[in-house]
Amino acid sequence: MKKSFYFLLTAFLIINFTGAAFSASVNTNKFIQDLGSNDMEKIKIAQKQLLLLGKDAVPPLIKALENENTQIRGYAAVILGMMRAEDAVDKLIESLKDKSSSVRVSAIWALGEIRNKKAKKSVEEIYKNTSGLEKLSSTVTLIHLGQPEKITVVIEFLMNENGYVRRTAANALAEIRGEPEGDYEEVNKLLYKLINPNTSKENLETASKTLLGKKLRAVYPLIEALNDTNQDIRATAAMYLGQIDNEIAIIPLGITLTKDSLSYVRSSAALALKKLKDERGLPYLKEALSKEKDKKVKTDIESAIKAIKK
Repeated sequence: MKKSFYFLLTAFLIINFTGAAFSASVNTNKFIQDLGSNDMEKIKIAQKQLLLLGKDAVPPLIKALENENTQIRGYAAVILGMMRAEDAVDKLIESLKDKSSSVRVSAIWALGEIRNKKAKKSVEEIYKNTSGLEKLSSTVTLIHLGQPEKITVVIEFLMNENGYVRRTAANALAEIRGEPEGDYEEVNKLLYKLINPNTSKENLETASKTLLGKKLRAVYPLIEALNDTNQDIRATAAMYLGQIDNEIAIIPLGITLTKDSLSYVRSSAALALKKLKDERGLPYLKEALSKEKDKKVKTDIESAIKAIKK
């Protein structure tokens, strides 16, 4: 999830902060209470004010990690992470055992932002013993704490059965890799245009060119489309991932190859891996070949293996 709107303040607010800071410092507890509001605008204002207060807001935010309101505890953890508040590390580690999953996820994320190695052991325990968002968040945090090899685990989450988890993984990967946000809406429209039998040849060519031109902005939406209920979308997405040529696609294509129920989708994944020509695709191709029954898919897999080994 993009966090930039939490960080960035307008020049007007910065210029006019001197007068507002005193008022905000007096009302720190009010701002913390506003984090529990049902009004999103009020929550945003409270977040901005607490961030503007900086270190003066850290002690009350640490105290707020024990608030009876789950939402306040979660937002307090997030803001402490955004502040990279070293003083909050011990309390955030305690919050990893909070009764609320959302608070635990927020605390994991915050510790990843602070990047204090003291949290490593506790986060590793979560990584080993959880699933879903907690597993994903702990993986991202461990990457921040010096375990870059775990990025492959985050990539695997792009194929998770839960759509929210998939999108969170995509946003986390884009942030880690310094990539642009995926253009999900436009890529989805282009894919449906490409599979529509009524689309003219000219419009097909235009849609294809537009999709390929998006490059990085298309990669994560295309990977997301590998999970679509429409088999034609899955097959088309696989084909274009091969043409865009991005290493992030290797694992999702491999998972599609080994798990998709439709033979022609598996065939599209195999041919995409062939086009990528990356040895990291070989384990998936070999696994798929060992259990594949469809003759055409087997031929495509064998062709891909041969091309990669050249």
